[in-house]
Amino acid sequence: MDLHIFKMRAQCLVRRLRRDDERGLRLLTQGSSWLRALALLAALGIVLVALWGMLLAMLVGGISAQAPDPFIPSGDPCCGHPDTWGEVGWGFVGTLGYVLADSLLWCLAAALISWAMTERWPRLKKLTMLPSGALLTAIVVFAVVLVPQLDEARTPPDCDTFTFTRSAWRSSDEEIEAVA
Repeated sequence: MDLHIFKMRAQCLVRRLRRDDERGLRLLTQGSSWLRALALLAALGIVLVALWGMLLAMLVGGISAQAPDPFIPSGDPCCGHPDTWGEVGWGFVGTLGYVLADSLLWCLAAALISWAMTERWPRLKKLTMLPSGALLTAIVVFAVVLVPQLDEARTPPDCDTFTFTRSAWRSSDEEIEAVA
C-alpha cells in the first residue's frame, strides 16, 4: 500500500514538473522578441564572417589550381606558386577544408535565421545539403580548372637524362633575347 501511494505521488510530481518545464520553455521561446532579434544579429555576424571565409577559400583555391612549375621562384610569402603536383593536391585539400568550414557557418546562419523567423529549427536533412553541395561544387571547379593543365606542368631537368639539343638551345636563346 505504501509503495502504491509513493508511486502515485512520484507520477504526480513528474507530471507537474513536466508541465512547468514546458510552460517555462514556451515562455522563453514564444513571444520573446529580444531573443529572436539576438538570433538575427548573431546570424548577421556569422554571415559577415562566412563572406570573408568564401573569399579566403577562393584565394586558396585560385593559388593552388595551377599547373606546377618549379622554375618560378616562390619567394612570395602570400601566394607561392606550386612546384609539384603534391603541392597542388595539398592546396586542393586546404581549399576543401575552407569550403567545408565556410559552408558550416552558412548552415548555422541559416538555422538561426529560420528559428528567428518561424520559431522552428530547420530540419537537419535540409541543412546538410549546403555543405555537401559546396564541397561538390569545389571539386567540380577544381576538376574543370586542373584537368586541361595536366600536360602543361614543367618538370625540372634530371642530371642523368638531360641532353642539349640544338633546337632547345636555340629556342632558349630566343626567349632570353625576347625578354631582354
